[in-house]
Amino acid sequence: MLINFHTHSQYSTPTNSEILKIYSYDFYEITRAKENLFNIPVTIGIHPWYISGDFEFQLKQFIDFVNKTMNNNNFLAIGECGLDRSSHAIMPFEIQTIVFAEQLKLANKINKPIIVHCIKSYPEVIKLRKDLNLQHLTMIFHNYNANEQITNELLKNKNNYFSFGIQLLENKKLQSLLKKIPLNQIFFETDNIDDDIKLAQLYQFAVNELKVADNVRTLSYIIEDNFTHIFKIGIDSINNG
Repeated sequence: MLINFHTHSQYSTPTNSEILKIYSYDFYEITRAKENLFNIPVTIGIHPWYISGDFEFQLKQFIDFVNKTMNNNNFLAIGECGLDRSSHAIMPFEIQTIVFAEQLKLANKINKPIIVHCIKSYPEVIKLRKDLNLQHLTMIFHNYNANEQITNELLKNKNNYFSFGIQLLENKKLQSLLKKIPLNQIFFETDNIDDDIKLAQLYQFAVNELKVADNVRTLSYIIEDNFTHIFKIGIDSINNG
């Protein structure tokens, strides 16, 4: 089975039984949804782009929601959440840091991994995690796109994972980084699109062009093991729609 570790195709129903898709929802979507989003594997967090003006109330609502739903097998992780210095992020960086820190602590409290959105902020994420003494927390950097120095720093912690998006197909820097990261710390994703063909291309490219495994089947088994390891649950226990 192939795993699409992170996609945002809203409220869609999976149709390919050979692909496990993990859907990422921002908390504002959950508060507006009229349907049960837990019929598919999901991660839920407060994205740095969508932090509200009354962020303290937003955090309280989110924490209450998580405490009520944390035991659902299809609620896999907190996130995506994180830090973003791009023009897309409206909230001041200081507020982003407060909101991210609370989600880090929440993930630690309920013993779930956290999906990290990080744009031009890797040193700050590394420092915040250290300051909170959460080196043991499983963190997955989605749509990973950092430099070699940051990658080497993140690789010092075996609880860090790296999810590569479709940019891998053309980005030489990412291709070089992927070959340096142990396979037991890797995932693939399509992020803002829900495209089974693109996901298959990522697996095939990693095998055929980057030579990270002998064949796609072997690579898929490795990534399935990664999934089971970080979520502490078998794929067969997940309702994939």
